[in-house]
Amino acid sequence: MLGLIFVAFGLNGFLNFLPMRSFSDTSGAFMMALVETGYFFPLLKLCEFTAGIMILTGRMMSIGLLMLAPITVNVFLFHVFLEPGGIIMGTVVLGLELFLVYANRAIFMRLLDK
Repeated sequence: MLGLIFVAFGLNGFLNFLPMRSFSDTSGAFMMALVETGYFFPLLKLCEFTAGIMILTGRMMSIGLLMLAPITVNVFLFHVFLEPGGIIMGTVVLGLELFLVYANRAIFMRLLDK
């Protein structure tokens, strides 16, 4: 499910098949700042799509989860602080990420070995 969410929203950043919802002034300014940099929003969407494919296929899933970790935390915090109307989706995405990291904890524990 997590992979599918990020594949869909990553592709939407390039193909615009989902309508853009309206944001409050603060969250809208944040989103526009990402778009106006010219590079950050496309890079973000490419990372979302790539990591989503990694998770969906199971190939390099741990790298996909690592790629999505900061994005997932930012999605959650965006909804906590700027756009509380989407807090359920932010919580679901964070929960799915944490579940998959926990389910694959043996792989991630090797990163912490000396």
